Amino acid sequence: MEPHRPSRADSRPGPGPLTWVLGLTSLCTTGILLGGFVLPKSLDFAGSARAATITPEPPRPPAVTVPPVQVTVAPVVEPPAPEPRTVKPARKLPPLLNPTTAPVLPEGRAYDLARKIDGHIDAALTSEKVSPSPLASDAEYLRRAYLDLTGRVPTYEKVKSFLEDTDPQKRPKLIDELLASDAFGRHFAEIWTDTLIKRDTDTNRNLKTDDFTTWMAKQFNENRAWDKIVVDLVTASGKVDDNPQTLFVLANQDNNQVSPSKLVGATANLFLGLQLQCAECHVHPHVEAWKQDDFWGMAAFFGHTKFERDGMKPGRAPVTEIKEVARTAQPKGKAARQGEKAIPPGDTIAIPDPTDAKKTVGTAKPRLFESTKPANLGNAVPYRPKLATWLTSTDNKYFARAAVNRFWGHFFARGIINPVEDMGPNSEPTHPELLDLLAREFVKSQFDLKDLFRAYCNTAAYNRTSKPTESNASDTTLLSHMPVKVIGARELIDSLRLVAAARSAPLNRTEMRELQKEMAKNKGLNAPAAGLRFFDKREYEDDVTGYSYGIPQLLKQMNTAMTNSGGTVARFAKPGRERSAVIIDLYMTALGRQPRPEELERLLAYSERKSDKAYQDIFWALLNSAEFVSNH
Repeated sequence: MEPHRPSRADSRPGPGPLTWVLGLTSLCTTGILLGGFVLPKSLDFAGSARAATITPEPPRPPAVTVPPVQVTVAPVVEPPAPEPRTVKPARKLPPLLNPTTAPVLPEGRAYDLARKIDGHIDAALTSEKVSPSPLASDAEYLRRAYLDLTGRVPTYEKVKSFLEDTDPQKRPKLIDELLASDAFGRHFAEIWTDTLIKRDTDTNRNLKTDDFTTWMAKQFNENRAWDKIVVDLVTASGKVDDNPQTLFVLANQDNNQVSPSKLVGATANLFLGLQLQCAECHVHPHVEAWKQDDFWGMAAFFGHTKFERDGMKPGRAPVTEIKEVARTAQPKGKAARQGEKAIPPGDTIAIPDPTDAKKTVGTAKPRLFESTKPANLGNAVPYRPKLATWLTSTDNKYFARAAVNRFWGHFFARGIINPVEDMGPNSEPTHPELLDLLAREFVKSQFDLKDLFRAYCNTAAYNRTSKPTESNASDTTLLSHMPVKVIGARELIDSLRLVAAARSAPLNRTEMRELQKEMAKNKGLNAPAAGLRFFDKREYEDDVTGYSYGIPQLLKQMNTAMTNSGGTVARFAKPGRERSAVIIDLYMTALGRQPRPEELERLLAYSERKSDKAYQDIFWALLNSAEFVSNH
């Protein structure tokens, strides 16, 4: 039985005429400001209409005889010489900072691993006769690293200082700086919170996640070993208010009860990279060796985990505690009617009938995945610690591979095996030896996440531009150029808040609440939960390189108080300041780069026609551009 997942089918009606008009209007408005649009001849509607109109010729009049006319030729008079035309001198543009400092890696374990990673990638490129793209500019790399490691774009001050810096080791230093920031842990904590909740949106919509996100952020920021974090999640017990990691169990419930089957599916997906839930009701459809006993043998480790509710009330009362119990009596009343069952003593779990939840089709003893003999846990609970010990063991051939592949997918848009939760024996890696290397090195580092990320972000592959060449334009797996990812809903909203607030640092909680109150008056993106639900249209397994926003999201972004706020413009557009300097600063704030010469020339001309009102138009166009919503 497959666990519930959001449907990938799009049941929404297709766009109507008004939708297309609004979409085309917004596209043209942004395009005119950033570069202009020229309608191709095939879309010259007026010309087409004229060509389709045929006017019949009028009848010819009868011939008339005209007498000869005497013609006098006037003497030729030379026209006066034209006055010399004044040629407007070419506009003198300010010099643009657009350096690309070739990075030099320091010595160290992570940098050695980065070099080894590039050796495997370069060998594959050579084998396939594909040439890599050149080095990304400093501006491109800076924005990419900020979005990947903190979930936000860099501030204006950081862009300016980074572009001016000529230190050849500034890129490795940037990665260290971001890994040491609080925003790093918060970003990855939010990713894992969203992953847990989105696995079963209907059940988990109302779960409180703030404490879990804070706890998870602390684990990442303190660089706690990945195996220790996973043990805490799988064995989470105790008072819910005192143990935020219990969200992992809370997010895998069914009918207000702990669901051993969902816990097996989530554990296998997240920490082993396997689709084990496909063996819940029958032999796995793609791996014949995985049978129903394998699935329920794992589920038996969760069979004695239960919820304690407020005041011992059954049903929907808040869960106050999670614990493992040796046995429970047969429930009565409402609890029994809702399907809650007794927990018998011993380590055996009943296998429910997939067609009737009130019936069973057999029992299973606890058995570690792919083991040939039962675990024989006896009657003494807890059972989950033994599962967690095996799960995170250095001898487990799945655990380290699943982790390095999942995090590789975060930075490079797809895993070495993709999807990252389908790493079964039939899945082919793009770089097999590289995946083995990463798993070995991760074990050697004692599951050090920051060291792993440091290696990923200092590879030549990660340092390449996203602009393809003729040689590699069709490459999607060899990393000849960096993939362009569409930033997620949370990253989009956080970046808009940061940029539009004209701040040099992210807002703290008090400042954020004040900003939300102010924006609520203008119906902006004021409520984080509502804003996220509105913008988060990506399905569970959607490709991050695909554009998931639609016309409603674009209209909201164009009309929110943040994209129409004048605070950032007022910061730079001081009286008497050079127009070019204002435009350059707006670019650096919104897009993390300086404008190209042709962009600056075009927008200077626009600003001279529209005067100071043009600056707000320019900033609005930048925030609503495709470049702003892209991590490239």
